[in-house]
Amino acid sequence: MLSFLIPSDVVQSLAEQKQIKNNKIETEKQTILFQDDVYQDLKEVYLQNQLTEISLCLKGKIINNTYFISSFYKPKTYFATPISVSSNKCEDSIITMHTHPFNNCLLSQQDVLSYYSYKDDKLITMVMCSVDKFALYGV
Repeated sequence: MLSFLIPSDVVQSLAEQKQIKNNKIETEKQTILFQDDVYQDLKEVYLQNQLTEISLCLKGKIINNTYFISSFYKPKTYFATPISVSSNKCEDSIITMHTHPFNNCLLSQQDVLSYYSYKDDKLITMVMCSVDKFALYGV
C-alpha cells in the first residue's frame, strides 16, 4: 500500500488539495481569503518562477477560522532548484508557502518537517502547484 512507503500525513496532503475560487480557498476547518490584488500578485510571482521552487511568507490576520491575506514577501533565499528551496524562516506570517513547479502538489516529508519547526498551531503550510491549485498542511 502506498501509505506504507509515504508518511500518512503526506498522503493526507493529497486529499487536502484545494482550488482557489473568487480569491478564496476553503477547507473543512478554515477559509483563506486573499484581499485586494494579493492573489493576482501571487500568480504573477508563481508564473515568473516556473523553473525553481520559491518560498513566500503570507501576512495578514486570523479572525475566527478565516485567514485574511493582506500581503506577502519573499524571504532571503540561499538556493532554489526545481525540487527544493532553502530560505530564511518566515517571521510574523500566518501562512508559509512555497511553490512546486510542474503541477506537483504532493507535500514532501521535508515540507512537513519544516511545518513542525514553527511550533505554531495556527500556522498553515501551503504549496502552490499551479496558478489555482494549492496543497495545505496544518489545517
